[in-house]
Amino acid sequence: MDTETQRYVDKSMEAVKAQNDARFSRVESQLSKLDELKFPSIWQMMSVAAGAVVALGGLIAIMADRFDGGLAARGLLDPILMVQEERDAAQDRKLDEILRALIQIREQAQSDTDS
Repeated sequence: MDTETQRYVDKSMEAVKAQNDARFSRVESQLSKLDELKFPSIWQMMSVAAGAVVALGGLIAIMADRFDGGLAARGLLDPILMVQEERDAAQDRKLDEILRALIQIREQAQSDTDS
């Protein structure tokens, strides 16, 4: 390799080393900033977890109250539902009688047309 080429390669290597040094110094400064960050202590994490448990317990208590209210309302509706079921059964009996009568009328009409 001639001296001119050697100088060119050396200057290029020095430029690359300078760029790498600058990049590494930026990375090191950012890493030192990470050391300054304060992470939450175990007590802070436990406080947050306890707060979440309390909030969840409150939500479950409210939902249980709503569920119990629904069951209590069901007890109030039972007599009304029984009366409605009796009405429905009576209407079903009437409709059955009407259908039997219509079937008899149709059969009589067919027997009259056949004779």
